[in-house]
Amino acid sequence: LGVTTDYLLGAGSSPVSMLDHSAFPYRTDEEFRSVMGAFVAEGLERSEGILAVTTARNIELLRDYLGADSTAVEFADAGAWYSTPTAALAAYRSFTEAALAGDAEWVRIVAEPVWAERSSDEAQRWHRYESLCNLVFSASPMSLTCPYDERSLAPEIVTDAQHTHPYTRHGPESSPNLDYTEPEHFAFQP
Repeated sequence: LGVTTDYLLGAGSSPVSMLDHSAFPYRTDEEFRSVMGAFVAEGLERSEGILAVTTARNIELLRDYLGADSTAVEFADAGAWYSTPTAALAAYRSFTEAALAGDAEWVRIVAEPVWAERSSDEAQRWHRYESLCNLVFSASPMSLTCPYDERSLAPEIVTDAQHTHPYTRHGPESSPNLDYTEPEHFAFQP
């Protein structure tokens, strides 16, 4: 799992997280297909537990990219998955526990939240949910990428996502997100 004794003993100046939680702003179907397709394919090569929660259109783009390998991926419609923050956290925890109880040593998730028709209060709850994922799954061997379709989202949704994701993906790699705000300073603020 790549866990060091420093991680296990909590050594160092700041807590270390196994979670790789990235925001992925995208502008085209091809960008989603190529970047998220490669992200999922890499997990398949490593025999990770794979889940893709996104729109029906993006599920088809991933299936097209992966071809026959798509049968090894669990797909879920984002509209049903993201009914409430509590339900979404429970569903991700259930998937993660089941995958790790099986043959997987790591899980990889495409998690595209639903923002359409959310009130500003609902959007704030979902942003807090995104922030809390960093605490809930910090000890989980997980790569979690949250796509944000810039064509259909209000700019403030994408901007706020930068505060809740420690990493940003702009292609095959993720890099540290300088706009990230720790959950204790984001999720628990009025």
